[in-house]
Order: sequence, then structure tokens, then C-alpha cells
Amino acid sequence: MSKATTSVIPQIIDRHAEDAAFLWLQRDTAVKEPHYTLTDLVELDDRLNSHLDGLSVAAELARAPILKNLEFAEPGEVFVSAWYMMEQADGELLDTLLSYCTEANENYRALLSGIAWHPASIDFAKILLKANAEAYQQLGYRLHALFRIRPALNVLEPACISVNKLRMVGELGLQELLADLDTYIDHTDADLGFWANWSAALLGNWQSVARLVSYVLQQHSLSLNALTISVRKLSVPEQRNLLGTLSENPETMRLALQGMGYSGDPFWLPMLLTYMDELELARVAGEAFALITGLDLAYLDMDKDWPDGFESGPNEDPTDDNVELDADLYLPWPDAAKINGWWQTNADKFTPGQRYLCGKPISKAQCYEVLKNGYQKQRHAAAIELALMGEPYFNVCAPGAQQLTKLKAIA
Repeated sequence: MSKATTSVIPQIIDRHAEDAAFLWLQRDTAVKEPHYTLTDLVELDDRLNSHLDGLSVAAELARAPILKNLEFAEPGEVFVSAWYMMEQADGELLDTLLSYCTEANENYRALLSGIAWHPASIDFAKILLKANAEAYQQLGYRLHALFRIRPALNVLEPACISVNKLRMVGELGLQELLADLDTYIDHTDADLGFWANWSAALLGNWQSVARLVSYVLQQHSLSLNALTISVRKLSVPEQRNLLGTLSENPETMRLALQGMGYSGDPFWLPMLLTYMDELELARVAGEAFALITGLDLAYLDMDKDWPDGFESGPNEDPTDDNVELDADLYLPWPDAAKINGWWQTNADKFTPGQRYLCGKPISKAQCYEVLKNGYQKQRHAAAIELALMGEPYFNVCAPGAQQLTKLKAIA
């Protein structure tokens, strides 16, 4: 379709810009939610793309409403503006967008997503690496990581090391740089040290696995990131010792339940059952149980209604400062009695000490099956398992159509 800049209705352009921003926000949440599949993601992407197509047709006429919305400095508007920057090849707009990201990680993620969404983004990422400005280079490195494409330049150049680069080594599976990470694993900058250890552990460095365990036990802000790798790499006795220690402390009990799911070990299933009657932990216990066994609690009618009187997340009390959303909002409430009945019938199908993902022993074939048909949180787990086996670290947050293409190529 040719880009006509005449006979375009301004109100329609405004609607395209607003709806695209809203749908990206919905999608940004969806990629981390437990009730979205890849098929659901593709459908959501198609809706988003229809509004971006409308802005593409409007061409220059879309500039004013997009820039006006950008004044809100919100992630959805940053995404749309970043996509439009690519569409119009507007370098000045990139500088404006970067100014909105200085102290807003959400906006930076939206900027990356908006650029990566455009067909010309891979070539643009390569151009950014050649820029003199550090901000451009860092943006280019992060885009390469999202695309899972190795940059042409030295990733671990000491003069300009960053979290993005250290994280990229693990995401791209750059085994040849594993030894170079040793320079940074004890870095005085805590973030640099963490991501150096995260990448090194992902690539098989056992000393870094042990360091990640220390992050978990210290209740670090990145404890969950550390747990997702370390609990999968530990031996069975080490893993049980770690999760047992976490479960002894009420403050780390939630982390322990999540780790039990990541471990894949059916040894923990009876314990997970006992926590399905504790309101604060019931849903995360059910999620961990489902991650190991593959049970779809909602589909199999093994869930129940929201408990009477239980409140979580923001409420209508104007004096309550709690504005955090319920982390388990979209998880089903497990019906412990029904699930226990299922377990009594099926326990002999699971061997303690063997690792399972969605009901089957972990293997490359099972992980790719989960990538095709699992829910987003299960797909995240499958991607990590594959990376630990030396496979490419699959990006389950990429545009759905791109994911489908890659999965078909792998098949």
C-alpha cells in the first residue's frame, strides 16, 4: 500500500497512536504473564501492528500527535515514538527519546522494543555500534543481544564495559569469552559483578554458580535472577540444601517455592501441596507444581474462586501507600484437595531427583515443545534450560511472528 499523506482523518491518526501505545503496554506485561501462549502473543502483536500500519500510512501527518503524546514520557508513548523514529529515519528524535530514558528503565526498555520492532532495526543496530557516543553504542549492544546476533566489535572491551555487554556474553552463549568474565566477577560495581557471574554461570562456570547462590541467600535485589540459574545447575544435594535453607525463613519462603518449580524435582511436590492452603503463597505454590507436572490448573478445573476477604495489591483506601500490583494476579487459585487427589494417582510417574519440565523429563525436544505450546512463564523456563544445554538462548519476548519463524526453522 502506498503511503498517502492526503485525505487522512486526524482523529484516526490520534486513535492509532494512542491504541498502539496501550497495546504495547499490554504486550509488555503479557510476555511475563502465566496465562499467555505464543498464539495469544501473535494475536496481540497483530492488533498492535494494525495500528502501526495506520501510522505508517499517515507518514509525516503522524508526527505531531506522536510527539504530543511523547510529552507524557510514558513507556507506551516512547515505544510508538521509537518505532516512528525508525520509520522516518529521524536521528534527532532518537536523541529526544534517549533523554526520556536517563533515569527510567521502563522507558529504555520501550525504546529498545520500538526500535527492534521495525524491519530496519538490525542494520540500525550495526550502525549504532560505530557511533562515537557511548549512549548509542550501548543501545546497539543491547539490540544485538535482543536479536541474539553477535556484534562485530569486542564485546568485553575494558575501556567501556557495561551491564549490557556482560549480560550479552551469556545471552549469546559466547563460550570463547568465558575466561574473560573472570576480570569482572568480583567487580566493585555490584551490578557489573552480578551480571558477570550470571553470564559465567549460564556458560558453565561452577564458581560463578556458587556466587549466585550467595546472592540468593543474601536476599539481593536480583535474588530471583540468581536463583533461576543457580538452582538448575546445583547437584541434587546442593539444590535441596539451598531450597531447604530458604524455606526455613518466612521472608524467603516465596523464593523457595519458586526455586522448587525451577528445580524440576518432583521431590518438592508434596511440600508444594502443603502451601496451597496458605493464602499468601497458594498461587505461587500452584505455579511451581504446574511447572514440574505440566498440570493446567484452570483448564482441568483444579482451581477455585478468589478467597473471601483476601486482599492484595492496590485497594480503594486513599491512605494506603501500597500501589504495587499483585504479583500473582493472573495465577489460578489452586484447589489443594483436587490436586492432591491427582498426585495420589500419578505420583509413581515421577522420579525424585530427576528433573521435569511441564510433565516430562527435561530434554531439548521437551524444551522446544514448551517453547511452541507452553505459557509464557513456562516458555521462559524452557529458554533457560536450553541455554544451559548450550543451545541458543531463545528470546520469548520477541515479536510473535519472529518467534514462530525461528521455531519452524529449528523444527
